[in-house]
Amino acid sequence: MKNVLLIALLSFTLLFGSKIETEKKIYDTIIHAVLPNYETVRLWSDSKVLLEELGSLRGIQVVNDVHDADIAIVTKRSDLKCDCLLFVTSYPLLKRYKNRAIGGFFWQKGRPNILFLQPNLQKNGIELPPSMRQFVEDDF
Repeated sequence: MKNVLLIALLSFTLLFGSKIETEKKIYDTIIHAVLPNYETVRLWSDSKVLLEELGSLRGIQVVNDVHDADIAIVTKRSDLKCDCLLFVTSYPLLKRYKNRAIGGFFWQKGRPNILFLQPNLQKNGIELPPSMRQFVEDDF
């Protein structure tokens, strides 16, 4: 019985750890594609867990005030007001911020989904690299 529990716990840890590493790589790619000329990107999020994950990435500086951020990653707030770039972590938030958010990254049916909103990329003068253009939606 102990072996079964140990194997289940180890499997969960490996799968969860893999998901976290995958998320970190995706966010690293997204952040540096959106802000390619920034040596250090100031990042704010309403998720302490996300900040802990992303704070260790190269060229990322976590800030405590959203008004000091270059980009804000929103996980649950629907009342955020700031002048920084906005990126969300759920489809409902993407719909809520469709006029402001440059895009979103969220998990759906166990797979990562990345969307960028063309009108908002244009408003912010963002040109994505060719490898990211497949995730751009003209109309949302």
